[in-house]
Amino acid sequence: MAPILGMPQDEETYYLDTDASDVGLGAVLLQDQNGQEVVLAYASRTLSWPERNYDVTRRELLAVVYGLKDYRQYLLGRHFVIHTDHSALQSLRRTVEPIGQQARWQAFIEQFNFVIMHRPGTKHRNANALPRRPPTLDSGDGDGSAHCAAATVGLQAARQRL
Repeated sequence: MAPILGMPQDEETYYLDTDASDVGLGAVLLQDQNGQEVVLAYASRTLSWPERNYDVTRRELLAVVYGLKDYRQYLLGRHFVIHTDHSALQSLRRTVEPIGQQARWQAFIEQFNFVIMHRPGTKHRNANALPRRPPTLDSGDGDGSAHCAAATVGLQAARQRL
């Protein structure tokens, strides 16, 4: 059964749920509508071979950057909440002197008005399922171009566990 997606409403709060695994990234755009979180969009991609060597914090930050780039048109100019299951990202803006790639990513994300909130993995199922692709469905090129086909399988599996 395919999930039902909602339509965005200007006056409601947006949420961006992000997650990363060893092989992929996932982002889910949600909105609080009438007291319920309504999914507006799903996005996922595989990690390139160099990205697979990133440490966990760097992959989780990459998932945030990926979600912000994918849903920029919804999020820019409004306050929203980012949910992540990686609590270290809550201190992201307090990094005194970021260098290299982290500095570039932080310069990009500073154009957004958001707060990062930790959500334990057991309560972070929607974004948690997206980056966990079965390796047999991987295109093998590792360039991140294989989108969503396997993520849908993972999402359906996660929904069945609920």
